[in-house]
Amino acid sequence: MSRSLTRDGLVASAPPVVASASPRTRVSMRSAVGTLTGRAIRAGVREGDLVFAIVSPLAFFVCFYVPLHHRFSTVGVDYAQYLTPLIVIQAGLFTGIVAAENAARDHAAGVRSRLMSCPIPRVAPLVARVLAAMSRNLVSLVVAVVIGTIFGFRFESVGGGIGFIVMACVFALGIVMICDAVGFVLPHPEGVAAVLMVPQLILVMASTGVIPASGFPHWIAPVVRNQPVSVFADAMRGAAGGGSVGAMAVVIWSVGMVAVGAVCIVAAGRKQLGR
Repeated sequence: MSRSLTRDGLVASAPPVVASASPRTRVSMRSAVGTLTGRAIRAGVREGDLVFAIVSPLAFFVCFYVPLHHRFSTVGVDYAQYLTPLIVIQAGLFTGIVAAENAARDHAAGVRSRLMSCPIPRVAPLVARVLAAMSRNLVSLVVAVVIGTIFGFRFESVGGGIGFIVMACVFALGIVMICDAVGFVLPHPEGVAAVLMVPQLILVMASTGVIPASGFPHWIAPVVRNQPVSVFADAMRGAAGGGSVGAMAVVIWSVGMVAVGAVCIVAAGRKQLGR
């Protein structure tokens, strides 16, 4: 504080000079998402997620194709054409499990809390995690289609191929959103895979992705035929082969899965804020 003499000889105190704090610069949505997505992808490469995304479709295609293709070939069915949609869908399910594990690890390490203190949009970390997961799913999708093509899988038209890819991505998006929310609410990251593996196995094995609905007992066949893995597998198979797609069922399940995923994410976020 500085002092000066007035005309009356009195000492007057000058008001203190306060340094103005520079305002925090808010990072744009695009920059935040780009940075966080790159971070998540690089972390996935280091931790082996990319290797898993490549190896898992190969392994599961072989596991299903080797024991079952002869049975289907005897009745005139190309099993590679029949099986490949399921391998793509299963890749989406595994992408969701990996996304849940990553979300659980971030939550346990306090990454979410630190990011919320940064000048970035609150939804940026979520969008980045989803984009990173979808990039891994795209790798698995390409690998599954390539291995299927080697054994005889084909797209009958460009439009059918585009529809096949769009349906695969929508299915994976809904699964990733749901699993991301689950990963944030489970207390132990190491238990995430165990919790999610059981419903994943049930959905895959009790579906028309492996064998037709007629191969199941009659009392469970309607459930098998109308559960999401079967609906998407049948539709993707139809799109690839130029047959019927069943668009209404696909749209209903697509909207439902994405809506449930959005609700789960909002609920998980509110629970986190309430802690």
